[in-house]
Amino acid sequence: MPQTNEKAFETYVQEILLTRGGWKLGDNVEWDKERALFPAQVFDIGRSIELILAPIVGGIGTIFGPIVGAFILTPLGEGLISLTAKLGVNVPGAKQSFYGLALIAIIVLRPDGVWPWIWRLLRLSERRQ
Repeated sequence: MPQTNEKAFETYVQEILLTRGGWKLGDNVEWDKERALFPAQVFDIGRSIELILAPIVGGIGTIFGPIVGAFILTPLGEGLISLTAKLGVNVPGAKQSFYGLALIAIIVLRPDGVWPWIWRLLRLSERRQ
């Protein structure tokens, strides 16, 4: 069955719109990827390390472990950066090196993390009985 001019025109317009829509979608994805979705200040490797280390240092599997780990690591890491800045020393990777040493120390000394150790030290579980 031959197509009428109107049906052919409709098909042609749909093809154009789909093609243009595809190109525009590709442009938007490229723009988002470069400028909006993955900004370096949010997803850089240093921030990822900090987010992973807080629960490990504080105690994996506990409610307060990640909070305690963050309260320990964040001030110490920022203090190290402040100290190196005050001394006028530019040490790239100092914070990551500190985090590595802290992780080794925690794994060797307190494999369960800091929070279970604090829990036992303060005898919080005996008070509930």
